Amino acid sequence: MDTAGSFVSGACAVHCLISALLVSASGIGAFGPLFGPTTETIFLVLAVGSAILAGVSGFRSHRSWRLIALMSAGLLLLTTARVLHGFSAVPHIVAPLVSILGAICLVAFHLQNRRLLSTQAR
Repeated sequence: MDTAGSFVSGACAVHCLISALLVSASGIGAFGPLFGPTTETIFLVLAVGSAILAGVSGFRSHRSWRLIALMSAGLLLLTTARVLHGFSAVPHIVAPLVSILGAICLVAFHLQNRRLLSTQAR
């Protein structure tokens, strides 16, 4: 689960970075469907789902509250970014930056979770 979660969270971060660059440079244009709300919702659901599943199973084994805090920070940032995206008073670049930070937290969580689980398996 951590491998898939790392991939999804990393892809989410890259997606947010590219969409922020495209919008600031020239607009979405032909890439609209790849950077629309449906794609963002899919990334959010996959990232949140994989983090929660990996977090629950990992915590049962290693009992690391530090990793749960890291996962929670990532989930909170991703959710906050999704909410911020709907406010016109917030500059357009803020939501993608918050999303990228959240996704990086989740990638770090998955990598550390996998490391702790593999250490305990030995």
